[in-house]
Amino acid sequence: PQATGVLPYLASGNGVCSEFSVLTNLAVAINCGKNNTFAVPSYLYTDAAVFYNHRDFRAIVNVRNLFDVDYFESSQSQTRVFPGDPLTVLGSIFWEL
Repeated sequence: PQATGVLPYLASGNGVCSEFSVLTNLAVAINCGKNNTFAVPSYLYTDAAVFYNHRDFRAIVNVRNLFDVDYFESSQSQTRVFPGDPLTVLGSIFWEL
């Protein structure tokens, strides 16, 4: 028997991204001999995706940082720390002619 309905064409996936606490030490010579070692906190966030494929049509919804976790992706100094992306939803639709 041939599959009918929406479910045979639906798929999903997920992933987890994490980074442990990272020590950063700025060049001592640049900062007049001060000890500028500090830690950027560790983080863990989850991504998810749902796919629909049928014949020449494909739709994808990607969700990054599913639980909207606050985290710091990188830093250049104690006062210049870069936050990670918040909850982000992206959608794509493809149709082959």
